[in-house]
Parts: sequence; C-alpha cells; structure tokens
Amino acid sequence: MKKLIWTLVILVVVGVFGGRAWYLHKQAEQNKDAVKVGLLSVNSGQYAQMGHDFNNGSILAIEELNAQSDKKMELIIEDGKAVAKEAINGFNKLLFHNVDAAIVIGDIQMPPVAPLVAEHKIPTVMTIMGNTAYLKHNQGRYMYQIWPANYGFCHTIGEYAKNELKLDKVAVIKMGSIYGQDGAKGFLDALGKPAVIVEEFKPDATTDLRPMVLKVLATNPDAIFVTGHGKAYSTVINHIKEYRFNGTLLTDSAINEIQHIENIKDIGGIIFAEIDDYDNLPAYIDFSKRYEKRFNKKPTLESVFGYDSVRLVYEGIKRNPKDIRAGLESIEEFDTMSGKMKLMEDGGSIFHLSIRQMQADGTAKVIKE
Repeated sequence: MKKLIWTLVILVVVGVFGGRAWYLHKQAEQNKDAVKVGLLSVNSGQYAQMGHDFNNGSILAIEELNAQSDKKMELIIEDGKAVAKEAINGFNKLLFHNVDAAIVIGDIQMPPVAPLVAEHKIPTVMTIMGNTAYLKHNQGRYMYQIWPANYGFCHTIGEYAKNELKLDKVAVIKMGSIYGQDGAKGFLDALGKPAVIVEEFKPDATTDLRPMVLKVLATNPDAIFVTGHGKAYSTVINHIKEYRFNGTLLTDSAINEIQHIENIKDIGGIIFAEIDDYDNLPAYIDFSKRYEKRFNKKPTLESVFGYDSVRLVYEGIKRNPKDIRAGLESIEEFDTMSGKMKLMEDGGSIFHLSIRQMQADGTAKVIKE
C-alpha cells in the first residue's frame, strides 16, 4: 500500500513539475523572437508608489501593443530603488537579460547608468526632470527623454512672473534635490534677479515645516515660488495657505498631479506652467478610461510616463526593427498622451507650455497660451 502511495506521489510531482517545465518551454518559444524591453524602475523606497504607477502604465502599453502587432515585446522590470549604486546593479541585471532597449526612471537613476547605456549601446528612453548630467554620455544618441526637464517648466513661470506679473520681491522655496535645484535655477534665470530669500526642504521631510515658511514670510515677498514634489511639497504649500499669504503663489507642474490636488487643502489661485491642456485631449481621456478599467484607479503622471515610454520604444522598433537606436533617432515629433513632443538633438524633449491657475475645485484654468 505504501509503495502504491509513493508511486502516486511521484507521478503527481512529475506531472506538476513536468507540466510547469512544458509551460515555461512554450512561453520561451513564444517569446524567443520578442523584443526585450528592460525597465529600471523604483519598486521600493520612498518613491515606490511613483514606480508602481510607472510600471502599470508600461504594462498597459505592452499589453495593448502586443495585442495589435505581430512584433511582440517582453517587459523585464528591475528595481533601482532610487539609489545610484542600486540603479547600476539593476541596470546590470537588465544587461544580463540581453535587453534590446531600456527605459529608466528618474534623475537619481539615469546619470549613474548613462555610461553603461553608452558603453553597451542600449537604446534608452528616460524620464529626467532635473539632472541633465547624462548628456555628456549621449554623443551617440542612445538616450531619449520622454518629458521636458523641470528647468523648462520653471523658466516659463519665471518669464511670466517677470513680463506679465512684473514681480519685484520674490522668495523661493525649493526641494533639496536635483529636481528642486534645477527648478529654482530655471525660475531665477528667467526672472533675471535674485530671490529675496531661498529656503530648502528635504524630499522626505516629515517634521513641521512652519518655521521655514514663517522665515520666508518674514521677508514680506510679493510672491513665493515653490518647486518640488512629494508629501513635503504639499505640506509647504498648505503652510503658506494656512498663514493666509496674500501675495502671488507660483510653482512648477507638480501641482497638477492627483496626489497634490488631493492633499493641498486650499489649492485655488496657484499659478504654474503645464503642457497645453493635456488632460482634455481625446487621447489622454481614452487612455485614462482604459487605465482605470485595467488597474481600478486613475492614472498619475507617472502612469502616463510609463505608457508613453513603451510607446516611444515601440515607435523606434517599428521604424527600424534591426536598429532601434536608428529608429528612435529618426523621430522628430511624437504624439504622447500629453500632446505633441519634439525630440531635440541632444536627446532632450520639448512641449509647448501654457500658464494655468488652479481653481478651488482642483481644476486648472489656462490664463496664457
């Protein structure tokens, strides 16, 4: 009896593992000709939610494009943890998988992996908002930016502050990161004069930021410009509103992200620069519906980045399947979910920006095209 039982157990184990081996073999057969797209994301740490949203957008794009094309893509995701050393490790793992193209998230991760991109000649789409240090490694044009840098958004707001609002005494509060530094520089370069005070907050600040805000208000500025993102960014703006600042409050495009619209208690009146009314574009509205149906939540800006990054890689594949870099290089304009993007010679990108003002209900009104 025992012998019979053990025989049955062995047969079940062989059946299960043999079946799994057969399944994996069939999957490998199906994917052997697929283009391998590596995604260096942020799946852990303080920016994990942004990474997950980016991953979701990328997954949706892969699913949709694979369903409508004979040329399949396989998405391979590694975690860079938004730490330079971990980003290098994560990208090396993608190289181990022999990826044909890559997507890299963020200012912290892209600069340290840029030399690897150039060395291994991996066509790479990236979301860079502040740190343009990668440019010195991009002579061969293997890197392509899917979103304009924060400098451009903030420079546009600085021009508006100077030419339209004719502001004199302006205070600056920036996030203590490359993103914040780039934003503050863009704003002040356009403003053409120094700030009456510049204060800095940590990206992951959980302490009370009122003392810093009070220090800024003590200079009696005509306007305050805030650049950053994350919970601390919302906190700073909430404190400014709490103290009933009656001057002009300016910021970067982060204010238009869902998490800030939800977290800032009194969002009305804040002026910022944004890509032309993208959330009313038919393409974005359709994408938003499909995303919400697939993931049971609304897309964030990071979701859009992920979706468009995969689509840009696919456009490069479609134009030149044998040389994705050459395919990407041939793209001069690309229709993203956020509107028409122009790719620049250095790999950067530009969109047309408009000036908007937040309304009390969280919507944004265009005040200057």
